[in-house]
Amino acid sequence: MAARSGTVDRRTQLLHAARTVFAKKGYEDATISEIVRRAGVAQGTFYLYFPGKEALAGAFAELISERFAELAQEKTSRSRSFDTALVRVFEASYQMADEHRDIFLIANRGLELVEDLDEWMNRTAPARDWLERFVRYWQAEGAIDARIRPASIARVLRDALDRASKAFILFGDRNYGRDLAELLRRGLAAGRVA
Repeated sequence: MAARSGTVDRRTQLLHAARTVFAKKGYEDATISEIVRRAGVAQGTFYLYFPGKEALAGAFAELISERFAELAQEKTSRSRSFDTALVRVFEASYQMADEHRDIFLIANRGLELVEDLDEWMNRTAPARDWLERFVRYWQAEGAIDARIRPASIARVLRDALDRASKAFILFGDRNYGRDLAELLRRGLAAGRVA
């Protein structure tokens, strides 16, 4: 058991070092040598946890996905209406992006850098799984059209949150998210005639 906690600590240590190096030099100019020097480990240690620098983007995406799910649960747990809950989901996404501002755009490049879509889907599962539960709950409450597959809505909603968070991080723009939330609210409403 001690080895496992050491393993988690070393991986976390490398991720923290990578965040620091990326913040100073940017993703493109950062090197593994600088990351391991900052972490205070041998270069070979890096490769025990990550096959290359590209894998860090996927690890950051996983971290961000987990944090989003935590924040979204906290912010929506007491929502009495879908409208309020949806606004709070966007707030959770903005908070997550702000907390991870230094790696948010790098994590979003993860899809371009992973070997296959299944790996990306696994890394971003916490956010998508939470969104599916969110959708199912509001379908059961009658707020979201039950004819639409929760997995499809979750993917679209995740993409909308991603775009809104990018607009927030890059330009400080929350209006894009408000517009997306309104569009989603109207498009997902139960009782609409097809």
